[in-house]
Amino acid sequence: GNRLWATYYGGSLDDRGFSIATDTAGNVYISGYTASISAIASGGFQNSFGGSFFDAFLVKFNSAGNRLWATYYGGTGYEYGYGVATDLTGNVYMTGPATSTVSIASGGFQNSFSGGPYDAFLVKFTSAGNRLWGTYYGDAGNDGAYDVATDARSNVYITGYTNSPNGIAFGGFQNTLS
Repeated sequence: GNRLWATYYGGSLDDRGFSIATDTAGNVYISGYTASISAIASGGFQNSFGGSFFDAFLVKFNSAGNRLWATYYGGTGYEYGYGVATDLTGNVYMTGPATSTVSIASGGFQNSFSGGPYDAFLVKFTSAGNRLWGTYYGDAGNDGAYDVATDARSNVYITGYTNSPNGIAFGGFQNTLS
């Protein structure tokens, strides 16, 4: 029950952490969103604020509480980093809702924004903070993701919300929007 370390994390504007995960080496990852244009990113995939309002962020600390790297994740709109998870090989996943039509998806399942108010996004980073791929997930409605998980086979799962009648469900228990 003794505190080992604690830290503030943010800049001069609105900064919010939403999810936390650890990896097998004891590193700690926090995802969230920020309006701060400084004091957030260092040594990660996106070191400059991309949005006009909010960008998602992902930060990695070692087990002693030292920041190893951090990245913004966003384009010209709003992005929120609501969920973070790691896999057994040290990769890091972040998910949330996005409004940006650029800078989000590359090499993923859905590389174009679908046109609704929000699409969910899922991005995979290496343990060093390099993006491996990113994808939107959504259709013409309002779609977003709240959390992400992985399993022992490195499959990735997201959960969230939608009002899109198409493009979401496939091969599952309920394949139509009710």
